[in-house]
Amino acid sequence: MARYLRFAATALLLALAVPAKAEDEIRVGITGNSLGFSSWFLAEDGGIFKRNGLSAKFVFLSADAVPAALVTGGIQGTPLTESVMHAQFAGYAVRDVALLEAKPVYQLLARSGIGSIKDLKGKTIIASPPKSLPTLILKYVIEQDGLDPDKDVKILGIGAIAARQTLLLSGQGDAIIESTTSALQLREKLPEVHVLTSEAVMPSLLADGVGTSVDLIERNPDLVMRMVRALAQANAETRAHPDWAAKLLEERMKMPGAGRQLADVLIAAFPEHLTPTKALYAAEAAFMSHTGGETVTAEKVEAAWNTRFSKAIDAEMAKAKR
Repeated sequence: MARYLRFAATALLLALAVPAKAEDEIRVGITGNSLGFSSWFLAEDGGIFKRNGLSAKFVFLSADAVPAALVTGGIQGTPLTESVMHAQFAGYAVRDVALLEAKPVYQLLARSGIGSIKDLKGKTIIASPPKSLPTLILKYVIEQDGLDPDKDVKILGIGAIAARQTLLLSGQGDAIIESTTSALQLREKLPEVHVLTSEAVMPSLLADGVGTSVDLIERNPDLVMRMVRALAQANAETRAHPDWAAKLLEERMKMPGAGRQLADVLIAAFPEHLTPTKALYAAEAAFMSHTGGETVTAEKVEAAWNTRFSKAIDAEMAKAKR
């Protein structure tokens, strides 16, 4: 009997020693801790990826390096929908598969003495790479006020957020376009800068979402589905419990006291559904045509998306509400 008990105890210890099945790790390409990427941060920090059998590792890349990293498998996902769309237009085997934000969460900041967009004429503006969303928004905002972004201002396109902030802090720029989080941090470091254009007047667009490679869609559609589902759940949880999101955002962004402000800006940017509407495809096409120098149709924009996953999750979420 004693020998049996010893054997049983040993067997139990061995069983307990076997590690639980690890989550599938997804590497996510981002340019920094931007508020626009918060659905991904909340899914990871709030345990939502884990509930879906995933864990996220965030990889810091410049926006123009993201498409190649998706194709080669260096990353499996990215929130940079604009970069993915432009890469698809250029022939990269990448697709956007879900929309997480339908309004860009960016601010255009300027130094004292610059009171309007027209005052930017002849000035240097710090932005991200040419085909990335912040730079395209910057060009759009400038053109709306009658300036030519290619002639009337000098735009410095820098990939890394930290490098952009350093340029402004060192006096090498007169204005900068950044996400809400980065803008708030810059205003603390450099009190003389002020908001020239706020999130409230940003256009409705296919802002941030879920981009991945065609290879991953074909090879591991279950992983893509779980990734999209987790992000949809993160958005739903944020809407239902903004204080939950505020706490996590404060920790992730290292911005004590600003969490609820960030959560409110984020919620205002959420789309009704993960699947873009025809109106949003058309708005994006008009935006690209206005900022890119060549006509882009709504059909071309829509063709850059694979919505099989977003449609399935939208249906799941609608059923759960009934």
